[in-house]
Amino acid sequence: MGAGCGNRIGKVGTTHIVGMKTQKSWAPGDKINVYSVKRGIDRWVVEAKTQSLPFCPGCRALSGSRHSSYLRCPQDLPVQGIPVMINLRSRRWRCRNPACLRKIFTERLPGIASPLARRSCRVMELVRLIGHSAGGRPGERL
Repeated sequence: MGAGCGNRIGKVGTTHIVGMKTQKSWAPGDKINVYSVKRGIDRWVVEAKTQSLPFCPGCRALSGSRHSSYLRCPQDLPVQGIPVMINLRSRRWRCRNPACLRKIFTERLPGIASPLARRSCRVMELVRLIGHSAGGRPGERL
């Protein structure tokens, strides 16, 4: 392919690289630390954990009292036709504000997955677009 097709030709040390720009690190969202990417039998598995500050969604108070953690596994968009599963360690926190009704809360994952979602926001947007353009039923079967 020629240089006019959007490809970049660069030189790193003595090695010529032809193709698209690559990144040395990737994360499914802001404040997410990816510590492992493995190829399973039928899917890619991305192991990650959150790094966000724990603000209570009820009163917006910052919490420093960790309750527990659990594993969320939203499905993400495929890579080269192979499904991607994000194993994301998410933390639960205690709200120490006596005026707040919410005593325990879980970190929110904006841009990654909605609360209780089994698919990433990127997958849900794709399903929404397919359903909108095809009249609903084809997107439902995804």
